[in-house]
Amino acid sequence: MKRSWLLLLLCLFLTAVTRAAAPDRLQTLERLADPDYTLRQTATHQLLTDPTLTDDDLIELVRLADLPEQRHRLTLIARHRLIDRLTHQRDDGRSRGCLGLTHHGVAADQTPFDAAAAVRVVSTYPGLPAYAHLQPGDLILAVNGQPLTDKAGPNAATQALVQTIQQMKCGDPVELAIVRDGERKTVEFRLSSLSVLRAIHQQGVSPFEDQWRALHQQLLWQQPDTPPLIVQLPGR
Repeated sequence: MKRSWLLLLLCLFLTAVTRAAAPDRLQTLERLADPDYTLRQTATHQLLTDPTLTDDDLIELVRLADLPEQRHRLTLIARHRLIDRLTHQRDDGRSRGCLGLTHHGVAADQTPFDAAAAVRVVSTYPGLPAYAHLQPGDLILAVNGQPLTDKAGPNAATQALVQTIQQMKCGDPVELAIVRDGERKTVEFRLSSLSVLRAIHQQGVSPFEDQWRALHQQLLWQQPDTPPLIVQLPGR
């Protein structure tokens, strides 16, 4: 009997915690359609990186969404999180690491803070960590506390970044020193799989297509009179 009461109290506590978090999620949902682009991006980043967010939470947010802008962003978030989750669940510890971005080198005389050559982010791929943690325009200066290069040429920086990341494995933690909007900061996350990047975004053959179709269909059921937004997994 005592054990039953303890389980009941635990369930009530967890329910209270879930309900307490709901208003924050609703505020984030509202910001997904804010006229201010920066606020929309901030809200998107919060949902991309929220470790407690589930597929059911996203389905519920889509149901509550009033505007196409909100539903579209939520669909992109769901797709990213699904690929990321399944990639790490299936990783066998042998795949080389990747960030999931396109980039170009920047010569030392064009970088701030007296830095050597660096790497500028051009675009990021959904389902891979750069999509959630980096932005186009970010300037990557160092990896795990080590500058990319002490040389001035941009090619040296790009080669150093690729080599450093691919020497690591999927799931390894990484810390990047970056410059964003003129301010220096660090971002930390786990690397994804180079093989997944190549399969989805270079070969166009996703290992997770069936799972995405199932989740995407559930999202569409919450969107009355809304045509399908995204069915396939390849990136933007």
